[in-house]
Amino acid sequence: MIITETKDSPYFLLDRKIGLILLKGNSSLLLTKDFYEPLMDVLKMYVDTKPLYTKMIVDLDRFNTSSSKYILEIFKILRQLIKLNLKVEVDWYYTDVDDYMSEAGGDYSEIVKDLPFNLIMKK
Repeated sequence: MIITETKDSPYFLLDRKIGLILLKGNSSLLLTKDFYEPLMDVLKMYVDTKPLYTKMIVDLDRFNTSSSKYILEIFKILRQLIKLNLKVEVDWYYTDVDDYMSEAGGDYSEIVKDLPFNLIMKK
């Protein structure tokens, strides 16, 4: 599944064959529900297939408060894989000049502690 990036919505990729989920760009939508609800339904179906390995890459430039709630829900969906003893990890990218994105990644990793997070500074 691929959702093309717009000025206000992120690029989204779910490649079931290799277990890759990618969220990249900006998420400053006014109607976040319209974007994220269908995406979350697809992720729930993906988790139901019990993939052996999943990597989610989050490379957002910015996101708004309503997007942050959905991003947390995505992490909670992925956390179900951990409970099934399946391997999942999140790579959270940020720039060295953007303290907000670094702190947000750290906050998410604290909230969903059992979901392995890699905080990665972009070069």
